[in-house]
Amino acid sequence: MRKLTSEELEQLIEEGWKAYEEQEFEQAADTASQLIEAGEESGYILLANVRQEEEDMPGAEALLREGMEKLPESWQIPQHLGTLLSAKGELDAALEVFDVADQHVTEDERDFIRMSRATVYYQQQAFDAALEALQAIEHPDLVFDALSYQMTILDEQEEYAEIIDMAEDALAELPDPESTEDVDALSRIYMHIASAWWHKEKDKETATDYIREAVELDRSNPDTLWLIREINGVRSEKARLFSLLVSGQLEDENANPVDFLATYAAIADSEEEALEMIRDFEVEAVDKDSLKVVESASDDNEDDDPKGLYMVGEFGFFSGDEEEEEEA
Repeated sequence: MRKLTSEELEQLIEEGWKAYEEQEFEQAADTASQLIEAGEESGYILLANVRQEEEDMPGAEALLREGMEKLPESWQIPQHLGTLLSAKGELDAALEVFDVADQHVTEDERDFIRMSRATVYYQQQAFDAALEALQAIEHPDLVFDALSYQMTILDEQEEYAEIIDMAEDALAELPDPESTEDVDALSRIYMHIASAWWHKEKDKETATDYIREAVELDRSNPDTLWLIREINGVRSEKARLFSLLVSGQLEDENANPVDFLATYAAIADSEEEALEMIRDFEVEAVDKDSLKVVESASDDNEDDDPKGLYMVGEFGFFSGDEEEEEEA
């Protein structure tokens, strides 16, 4: 096989991962094999991912070990192998492979190994080691997830005072979010800060302020919905589980009104109370007075769950009488 140019290699890599993301696994595997033949580390990683999708974990592991042998200077291949081993529960082996990756990674990219190590430490319940690894992360692609992960650990360990103490400075140091993943992580960060203010100080006003920030960024996070119900803490013998399809309007980025449909699940005493919960919950861009129930069904609240929202669906946008909806 002739040596591929850098442009040809880049195109192959792009085609291979595109096929993988579109679940065209046979095509992805063929492209990965070409990359392996060309001596590219991405070929081993891509083909190992295909094998994992095929539930061939031994095949994926064997490929990555072969890649480590053929390309000993690669840090991404051992990083992926360590991640695979941690998923199998082989945590000590995963850390040993991360040691290999550390020998070859550049300082600018070392944070990717730190993030992988933190995940293993968390699985080992070595929470201090996980927090230490996460606190060292400065790579702009990872800082949102790293801070979210720190707060998840602290929240689970009921270290609420530490979350409160670090929150203001930590938020100030974050860059502007540049991806959907960053936005979702920032929403989780606000949710954990709200949790800390509620569980440590019982400060409903401050907790609610942070919840509002979280909801504006990600309406559908079930942990945020749980926290709202936890703070309100209202139960009722009359409450039922309502499944609602609601229509409404919101302003787009250009301040133009846009029609939408969205689904919700709520435990409430009545359909009217459920709709009022939705009005109180929804993001600032939504015209609360425009919200109307289009379809409604109810069932018994068999587990005596507290009142509140349990599911918030994505906005489905439409124009006029269009029947096709476009999910945001």
